[in-house]
Formats: sequence, structure tokens, C-alpha cells
Amino acid sequence: MWFLFDGLGISMTTMGMGFWEKRLRDCWKGRGHFWERGALKLAAGFYGVGVRTRKAMYSLGLKRSYRVPVPVVSVGNITLGGSGKTPMVEWLVESLQELNVPVAVVSRGYKRRHEERTLVVSKWGEVLVSVDEGGDEPVMLAKALPMASVVVASHRVEGAWVAVKELGARLIVLDDGFQHWALARDLDIVVIDGEEGFGNGRLFPAGFLREPLGSLARAHILVLTKRDNPALRKVIRDVAPDVPFFVAPLEVRRVYAPKGGVELTLDDLRNLDAGAFAVIASPESFFRLLKCLGVNMK
Repeated sequence: MWFLFDGLGISMTTMGMGFWEKRLRDCWKGRGHFWERGALKLAAGFYGVGVRTRKAMYSLGLKRSYRVPVPVVSVGNITLGGSGKTPMVEWLVESLQELNVPVAVVSRGYKRRHEERTLVVSKWGEVLVSVDEGGDEPVMLAKALPMASVVVASHRVEGAWVAVKELGARLIVLDDGFQHWALARDLDIVVIDGEEGFGNGRLFPAGFLREPLGSLARAHILVLTKRDNPALRKVIRDVAPDVPFFVAPLEVRRVYAPKGGVELTLDDLRNLDAGAFAVIASPESFFRLLKCLGVNMK
């Protein structure tokens, strides 16, 4: 039996789903006790008030958005979990580098040691810190982008200034920045999971929306990832009819073998008996992909 895995980053979601997290996800799917769902809806109401209040404070000038002297492009989403932000960041930076633009990625760097610190993960391809210090996804991006720099910062404004002043970046790609109001940007790209969509359409914790669907209207570009979804297209068009819309379907081109292992072709996957595990935010999409390729999951 073969064992297949996807290692595009590590998250708490896939590293050990606890009892309460499982209950939460059950409620998102309409299961669970009625009192659990009721409590989550109540909490979601308070969460929604907080989201709207924070947005209003920036809109009214009670909180300030700061601008750096170079263009800032944000790649974000409005849902929890994996929607394809990191691959989109990687593709975007690679495309910009073809124009000979010095690009730096600024990321929050979740689950790293000393999250309060601003840290240069890589300087024009030279990786300077460990995964423990810089976070798994930032270090992965640093290794995948040898001509770019990566900075992690809990205060993204500070991280952007480090990228500009210390590293000489002339364009910044802000990772997961759609809900980050403090740093002004010139372009907001929002990616949407073509498989999971918006779930039950409720705000967290009653669902996995980070903000209401109407927020999509403030994006500059929307990208449907993994696969096309006509039903989801309609929802998006209803809430954001004027925002340019693209589809970026997932395409498998090659199967990579562990070092020293036997490499398989895509044809070899058909009717292959295999076990699988994943360390990505939405592992279900990986398992569905294997089934579509003809793998017999054990």
C-alpha cells in the first residue's frame, strides 16, 4: 500500500482536532445539539458587532490606516481555513519578479516563537531563521521564492516599513491582509475556496465566515480556487457584481516521491490502494483530489 500526503503548511486544524473543535465543526454542518447551535449564533452576533465596529472606527478616522511609499497588494479571504492564499501569494510574487521588481512578502507568522516580534525570515533568497522562529508558511515561502524577501510581524505596518527601509523592497505582498485595516493597500485580491465555499453562510463561531459576505464588494479582484463552482459563482455575483472575477482550478501535474522512493505517474494513481494524510488547513480537499485521480482510499 502506498501512503500519499500533502505538506503545504501546518495548522492547528489538522494537527490534532480536539473535542470542542469537532463539536464546533459538527454544528457548522447542521449537526450537534440545538442549544450548542443557539449559543454559537448568539456568540456570532457579538462577533459581528465587533467586526462592524472595528471597520467603522477606521472609516470614521477614529483609527488610522498607515501607508508606506511603495505599492501594497493584499491576498486574503473571508473564511477560516485553507482557501489557497499561500499558493496565490507564491504565484503572484513569481509573476512580479518577472518584471524585475524587488518584492517582499509580509505575513503575520502564526504559531511562531515570540509572535510579538518583527522578524526578517529571508533576505533576497537567503533564509535567516528556523521554522520555529519564523513560522511554517513564511519559511516555506522564503524557500520557494529565492529572489524575494519575507518578513513576519504581528504589526504588519511595522513589517512593511522593515521591508522598505531595511530590505529595499519596491512592492509588498501582504499575506492574509483583507481584514487588516491598519496597513493601507493598493490592491485587494480575495481568494474563495471553490469546494467549501462559504459553508453555512454564518459568521464565526456559528460558521467559518470571518466577516459578512457583503464584504466581498470591497475587493478589487476575486479568485475562485481549486475548482469552478457555478452555484458559488451566482452567490458571489449577487453580493459583488462589479468585482472582476477569475477561476484558478487545481491541476495535478506530477506526483513527487519521498527521497529515494519510486516516483509515480498520474496514470499509476488510478485504482491504486493507498493510505493518505494531510497537514493543510482543509485536508478534505486533498482527499477528494485523490479520489478524483482514481486512488482507492484505505
